[in-house]
Amino acid sequence: MKTKTIKTTKGEFVDLFNGLTSVKDVQDKKFAIAVGKNLATLMAKLQHVQDANTPSSEFFDLSVKVNELVKENTEEAAEQVKALEVENEGLIKKRHEQLAKVQEMLKERMTVKLYTIESDYLPEKITPEQVLHLNKIIQ
Repeated sequence: MKTKTIKTTKGEFVDLFNGLTSVKDVQDKKFAIAVGKNLATLMAKLQHVQDANTPSSEFFDLSVKVNELVKENTEEAAEQVKALEVENEGLIKKRHEQLAKVQEMLKERMTVKLYTIESDYLPEKITPEQVLHLNKIIQ
């Protein structure tokens, strides 16, 4: 199996990771080996982005409350959501700042050595959309 050193943004590597995830259940030995190895590599290289993107437990709890209220779809629930947003303005601001930092991280460039997939090894049942997401590693 051949490898290729790719230098691009972390955001493009996240897209590639998502593309690999979308084909991880495709049945083909050589294809599956390359997909599995590349997923493991990208998971390790992008873990810091995942960690930076994880909301605080306080924000997570707030989002659960808000989602439950939104599902009720009543005027009273909408008022409660607005009250929660006002009450937790600082927490919401911190989350927006956190997400802005993650967006900046995704613009950073990095270099990763990945396994290529020869076009002959692409499974018969792969879709054009899936191929599009894997273009960086298809030879």
